[in-house]
Amino acid sequence: LLQTSTLFAQDGSEPLNGISAKVLFIDYNTPNSIDGFKPTNGLELAYLRNVNPNIAIGIPIKIGLASINGSEDKTTIFSLDAVGQFQFGSPESLVRPYLFAGVGMVFEQFEENNPQIPAGLGLYVRAGGSSFFTFQGEYRKSFEEKRDNLQLGIGWHFKLKPQPRVDGPLD
Repeated sequence: LLQTSTLFAQDGSEPLNGISAKVLFIDYNTPNSIDGFKPTNGLELAYLRNVNPNIAIGIPIKIGLASINGSEDKTTIFSLDAVGQFQFGSPESLVRPYLFAGVGMVFEQFEENNPQIPAGLGLYVRAGGSSFFTFQGEYRKSFEEKRDNLQLGIGWHFKLKPQPRVDGPLD
């Protein structure tokens, strides 16, 4: 009864929220054993929230073009995912690798959809106090035939610092 425990509260020392933007290189041919390496491009915007110093949850939104089934025509794809990240090392590290996995829905031509399971690894490289270069490799297992794909991303991650509270009378 006389022992005390340490409590952890939000003290504002480490930002909890972050946003990121990446350029994507998308490959539908290699994982589906289709002849010819035809990578296409896309963009990703994501919101991430750290639930503790090593675990984050995120919502990435992606849009891009894909060469599906070896077709010369490009298909517009849009995806919305929910992912979890396990980040190695401390938040103050210069280089911070991470693993991630989640679930997502991909919409082809904004009409057909297929669920996918994204999983992969990435690396944050500190560029400033709250700014990071980010590199990510991702394999996406689809529940539809010939829709597995690889995605490589290069971008920028920025941790949003909370605004300090001002003590005083409310307006």
